[in-house]
Amino acid sequence: PSLDPVVFFKLVLVGRLENIVSDRRLIEQCALRLDILYFLGYEVDEDLPWHSTISRTRQLYPAAVFEHLFDQVFARCVRAGLVATVIGTGMVLVTGRGIAHPGWAAMFVLLAALMLGGLGILAGIMAQKFDQMAAITNFIITPLSFLSGTFYSVQALPQPFSTLSHWNPIFYLIDGARYGVTGVSDAPVWRGALICAGVVAGVLYLAWRWLRSGYRMKA
Repeated sequence: PSLDPVVFFKLVLVGRLENIVSDRRLIEQCALRLDILYFLGYEVDEDLPWHSTISRTRQLYPAAVFEHLFDQVFARCVRAGLVATVIGTGMVLVTGRGIAHPGWAAMFVLLAALMLGGLGILAGIMAQKFDQMAAITNFIITPLSFLSGTFYSVQALPQPFSTLSHWNPIFYLIDGARYGVTGVSDAPVWRGALICAGVVAGVLYLAWRWLRSGYRMKA
């Protein structure tokens, strides 16, 4: 039997958010969750699609369609302020504290968006296929993030790693955002702001030059 495209993409989104890779397991999980049934538009006693139907429907769409869908959903959530609202509410409920320096926090969030957005443009120009874009994220951006004091203070690192971490621009993004939220930082916040602003200016200027000159772009 055919499957409503809206229901299909909702099922794919649920599988992505719940980290379920098996279509059979996805249907079993949906049947047990009233919130998911409501999201799909199904009644409690209404039969869900067969897992084989989902698998066959999935083969009709290229992978780029799913990536575009998830990008659009996330972008709309960000524009609606849902991500910031949920994170901020959770932080207040768990820690009982608000944002220590809202201005600094907002500035470093903006710098992070500009820096990573500019790097995304550069990576998109350089990459020849989607796998290369994923490799840049997995082997460059993610390691730099984990090695920049995301879950620890870099002051606890032995030398020379503590000093080397200060050469990582993402360290200053995270450290500045941490200062804005908690009031605690590992480096002078003004230094971090200046370094991040310089890196952002360089990245955006390079992206502008490449786009203006048509570098690596097909006619």
